Amino acid sequence: MSGTNCHCTFLKLAAGISLVLFNILICESGYSIGLQTLPSDLEFQTDKARTSKILTALLFQNNRLYRKSSQLWASLPQKDDQVQTHLYYNKLVLSRYVLPKNPPKNEKTSLLVSRYQSWQRQWSQALKTLEGIGDNDVSNQVWMEQIRLHLLLGNYDKAGTIIKRVKPDNHRVQMQLEVFSIWMNILKGIKKPATNGIDKLEENYLYLPLSTMFPLGYTDSDGNLEKTLKSMLMRFPGNPEMFEQLILFCKKHKKWKLLDDLIISQKFVDSTKIDWVLLAEVYLQTGQIRRLEKLIKSQNTLTVGPDFYDLLARLAIKRKNWELLNQVSKSLRSQFPQLLDGSLYQAIYLHETGRKGKADVLLRDLGL
Repeated sequence: MSGTNCHCTFLKLAAGISLVLFNILICESGYSIGLQTLPSDLEFQTDKARTSKILTALLFQNNRLYRKSSQLWASLPQKDDQVQTHLYYNKLVLSRYVLPKNPPKNEKTSLLVSRYQSWQRQWSQALKTLEGIGDNDVSNQVWMEQIRLHLLLGNYDKAGTIIKRVKPDNHRVQMQLEVFSIWMNILKGIKKPATNGIDKLEENYLYLPLSTMFPLGYTDSDGNLEKTLKSMLMRFPGNPEMFEQLILFCKKHKKWKLLDDLIISQKFVDSTKIDWVLLAEVYLQTGQIRRLEKLIKSQNTLTVGPDFYDLLARLAIKRKNWELLNQVSKSLRSQFPQLLDGSLYQAIYLHETGRKGKADVLLRDLGL
């Protein structure tokens, strides 16, 4: 058969399936447009009605209409595990998150109950609930939750045993196992395997923001923290944690030029996250006086605090504008008399304008 004929056959088949599904929907809605219905076999009709109820019940549940959802689940065969699980879930929500009694004995419900108990910080009870499922044919979801709970409870050896036991069936499970292994080694104080694991994760999972998962600087005692943070921000340019950590690093080490470049780059991502005081500090430290003056002027109409006057005073000193420093000192002493800053700036003003004696007297009165 040629490629064209195959394509035509596939289109005809797809059209036929669509027609049947459309006819079912029309019949369900009570309308008829003359299309031939599917066979009226009793078993088929029963299955169709059951499927319709399940879909509607799930729709109600998804839209938080739990009472309507429960009514539909209650009308379905109660021996079915899925029916019991959904009924129990709705009952839990409707009871305002008070754990209902007699949960169905199946894995999904046990996971639900365990996670609720974990949310309530009842970690030992949550682990006991999962262990009650048994070890036969348990899904990786259960193993993962057990590992997490063992780590929370400090049972590191038990967590390690389960980590070795799990057979990952997809990349997400594999990644989570590696994360658990790293945390286990960090908590046990075994640094080398932990740092090796973090390096491996960074290579294999490029989309993983590592600094939000592990202690900052854990792998960077040799002074490579700047390089690590910059590479992470390059991979996650809009990540607020990366941005904040690099800002803190730059301020701590007084890397003002790097901070200026960082701020310029982040303006294209989200300029609202850049605090004006930080921006003013960068302008002051990098000699961008005109930008600093413009920024300070833009804040002048707002309710300002000591930070504003501190920046204004430092600008005045940098430009040797002693009258401006005098005005700043008067404003600080008037608005914030509990602070020494205004008097200190006044002493600098007196000293720089040839009144050293008065400056010394003022400092002596301040006990300095």
